[in-house]
Amino acid sequence: MDRLLALQAFARVVELGGFTKAGVSATSDGAAFYERCAHILAELDEAEAALRAADELGSVEAPNDLALLLRHRATRTSDRSACERLLTEGEQAFRRADERGSRDGARNVASLLSKRAAATADEKEWERLQDETLEALRRFEARQR
Repeated sequence: MDRLLALQAFARVVELGGFTKAGVSATSDGAAFYERCAHILAELDEAEAALRAADELGSVEAPNDLALLLRHRATRTSDRSACERLLTEGEQAFRRADERGSRDGARNVASLLSKRAAATADEKEWERLQDETLEALRRFEARQR
């Protein structure tokens, strides 16, 4: 994912004319590299859009994959509000997968809830999260049979 961030940063600098502003022009190799980066980034955007479309159409497993992608993107951003938005969207996707009967959806929800429970200082909230975690684990175990 760090390489992806580097590609995104390089493409953004080129698109904003950062090299030109610094008095440096891209070499033919640099221009060719930019074109390939732009193509790769466009394909990744298309892949994410396809995953979102499958989720919207009611796919059982697409929400799990989308949630994992969003959580990973959240760990790679320094923008706190973007991070929170991505994590919330990821949690919602895990819950959709669970509701649709995804085998891994319930396990992912349980993992998420147990992490939240560990982070809370409120005893009633901790108990609620633990109960919800156990229920999600029961759903996961039932789907394994």
